[in-house]
Amino acid sequence: MLTLHTMFGARSRILDLLQASAEAALEVAEAARRLVRADDPTTALAAVAAAQQRERDLAAEIAQEQVDTFVTVLDREDIAATSAALSRIARVIAKFASRHAWAAARLGEVDLTPHVDLMVACTAIVARMTGELRNGLRLAPLRTLQRQLQALEAEADTLHETAYRTLCLGAANPMRALLVKDLHELLEGAIDRCRDAGNIVYAVVLKNH
Repeated sequence: MLTLHTMFGARSRILDLLQASAEAALEVAEAARRLVRADDPTTALAAVAAAQQRERDLAAEIAQEQVDTFVTVLDREDIAATSAALSRIARVIAKFASRHAWAAARLGEVDLTPHVDLMVACTAIVARMTGELRNGLRLAPLRTLQRQLQALEAEADTLHETAYRTLCLGAANPMRALLVKDLHELLEGAIDRCRDAGNIVYAVVLKNH
């Protein structure tokens, strides 16, 4: 028999799982930053893989929870869209980490740390926005976080444009230039996925406000 305690507990669990998924995506980003800063990438790359697998497991658990739960606190399509957006963040960052691991020896003095720091900051804001879903779907905090995310995205765009300009003007090593361009595009993609996830969470709150 479905009791009120069971029903509302399942509804809360969906939000707990979404927050855990966002935190797992942030773990992927933080592990990728350690990879960029590390002399030996093996441990950091393993941490990236472990965090991404955790996010995958949580995504599967979210999908199963929707099947098992009669009533959900959010519309099912909104839960699925949020979960998918978080998975895309983790996937793009993990791809960046993998590419950086084998390209690092060929990058020379190229420093991607400022770009990676912005990526981590964007992922952290998405995690905070997702966590806000558990706090009564309040619009004001989400609006503030959304603006912060937009500001970081604009800062990242400027940083990437400057890097591309420097790359084009000083591309003495064509292979290195291609590798750096590829890594920048993956970082841009990760930040774009953060923007998309933030937009989805914000739209969910607007819809339910």
